Amino acid sequence: MSSIITIRRIKLVLLVLGFLSTMMLFFPSLIGRDSDTVYKGYEIAFGVEVAGFEELINGVFKFNFLNLIAYLLPLIAGIVAILVRRGELISLLLFLASSVLLFLVPEFTKITINVLGNTMTREVSWSYSYGLIIAIILSIISALICIYKLVYFEDRK
Repeated sequence: MSSIITIRRIKLVLLVLGFLSTMMLFFPSLIGRDSDTVYKGYEIAFGVEVAGFEELINGVFKFNFLNLIAYLLPLIAGIVAILVRRGELISLLLFLASSVLLFLVPEFTKITINVLGNTMTREVSWSYSYGLIIAIILSIISALICIYKLVYFEDRK
């Protein structure tokens, strides 16, 4: 009986960690290396105008599907752990995928610059900020918990 309660607690912990990792979307994620400008996760995922001077010059983060998926996968993995019976393997794969995608967020993030009607995409040197680092760590911890559950509770129902 106690192993059933333990399994339920582990699943609840996975859901909470997945939720917390996804909530890092609202915290600073990237810092420009050449400036002190900090961008939150939702800004780099959904897009935002970062600089502009009327219609002559502007810089924009466009909507980035990979960044959005990177932040949403931990929540999806936590929900799968709760709702799918013996879904820890699926959750493990989702947490691992989110860890890799979160680690690659600076590579996916580019700025589109429009100068007098000429549009170009520019790569920027980014540094990780604490929100992105915490999201990566929480996803890795969640993956380790999934591995623990798969190994320790493998033969139990």
